[in-house]
Amino acid sequence: MEALFIPSLFALIIAASVALLVTHARFSTRTLLLFTAFLLGAAVRLRYYQATPLPVRAYDFAGHIEYLQYVLDNWTIPVSSAGWEFHQPPLYYFFIAGIAQVLMFFSSSVTLVHVAGATSLLLSLVSLGV
Repeated sequence: MEALFIPSLFALIIAASVALLVTHARFSTRTLLLFTAFLLGAAVRLRYYQATPLPVRAYDFAGHIEYLQYVLDNWTIPVSSAGWEFHQPPLYYFFIAGIAQVLMFFSSSVTLVHVAGATSLLLSLVSLGV
């Protein structure tokens, strides 16, 4: 999944960029600078995600995966003392668990780690564009 996800996402960003440039002939300097900053930020995020293993990107990933697994199994907010990362606000974990449940229904090769990593990358790209 991840092997195809990154190039596909990068191709989508490039295609959207080209479409935007083709459809709008005039740009202010500010718009071009903001657009360029977004593309560079997206490229850096994508490359970092692709080049680094999960333990390098998130030293505490095991605790987050434990929280996600709890939510996926129980669909309740855990007691904060029940796990290492269980003190975190639950919205992010319920969001990822929902996506994971749908994806895992359609494919047995999808893992919680892949869903969490890909969703975090997408949320990072969305926050970059805001």
